[in-house]
Amino acid sequence: MNEPIEKAELQIGEAGLYTFPFWLYIDTRTPLLSCDLKKGGALIRLYPPFRSALANFMPMPNIKPEAIPFLPEARPKSPLPLIYVVTLPTFPPDGGPGTIALWSDRWGKKLSIFPMDSMRIDLINSPQGDFTLLSILHRLLERLRVRSAQWWILRSVDAFLGYERHSFSIKRNGAPVDIGRGIVKARIPFGFEKPIDKNIWMESIFDIGKEIETPPYEMLFFDAYYHLAASDIRSMVISVATASEQATETTFARLWEAQNKGQKFNRGRVMTGYDLPTHLSRDLKRFLGRSFEQELPTEFAEIRKLWDVRGRVAHGGKAQFICNGNLLTLDDFQAEKMLEAVRKCIDWLQQLSPEPCKSK
Repeated sequence: MNEPIEKAELQIGEAGLYTFPFWLYIDTRTPLLSCDLKKGGALIRLYPPFRSALANFMPMPNIKPEAIPFLPEARPKSPLPLIYVVTLPTFPPDGGPGTIALWSDRWGKKLSIFPMDSMRIDLINSPQGDFTLLSILHRLLERLRVRSAQWWILRSVDAFLGYERHSFSIKRNGAPVDIGRGIVKARIPFGFEKPIDKNIWMESIFDIGKEIETPPYEMLFFDAYYHLAASDIRSMVISVATASEQATETTFARLWEAQNKGQKFNRGRVMTGYDLPTHLSRDLKRFLGRSFEQELPTEFAEIRKLWDVRGRVAHGGKAQFICNGNLLTLDDFQAEKMLEAVRKCIDWLQQLSPEPCKSK
């Protein structure tokens, strides 16, 4: 006798499943928990990120041996036995910052700070048009990116992996003379990135509940690290310079509106032209009695260099700047110094109070 079929429950929500071309590094030593978030009449259920891909998966296709082009007389009798390898960044609990190479689709010893690549979100009883699963996901990923400083979130990990997959020795006509080598680029994290633990996970969810918007300049700042990792120094310069400009103008607007209740921000009243070093020194000093140049002179010197490079790059020039009378080309080491200075500048701007600083 067949079991009676239960009456179908009416659909009251939707579950979305997502995969990403980037990693969410999760601290598995303190397991994350699912969390229900109520907004209006809707219930949003956020599940911890999980892993869908095999160990040596990358979000770019493996080379298909049969599809490799050869001259007719150079094609091998059997397809090349290609070796597939991927490198993953590692965090301090797993010996990082560093990288680990995976040559198999199996993990072996599993990392304690583990790269997840998938998520599930439920949306229940949502009023028509109030929320979408995708908007919730994007806001969560933004908050996780900012709170964990995992700058690759929301960007493809090709900055870590590069594009080259294999190489093999050949004769003049292109025929292979060996079985080749698996190749992948390795990128060590900068060292400031944090794993997503239960605190970062819950704080990011609470941010959504409190409708905390991620400032565009925060996204641009982390984009700059992505471009640096991808060896795209020009895009790095534009991203971090724009982030600095936006953070500075946002701060002037916040302070102005706090001091002038009910009045719309008038940029020309407090900001001279469009020169970032002037805004951070003379303009802020006149407006608030505070000066980034005076309080953090070393970092301000890096901002000056950045503004010099930005002016050249924005007008089609090379990524160069003047230092002690010499024209220097921006390298990775100097770029990291500029990024560190901008991080301190943004943090300094965010803590400024609208109360003018009285001169002693």
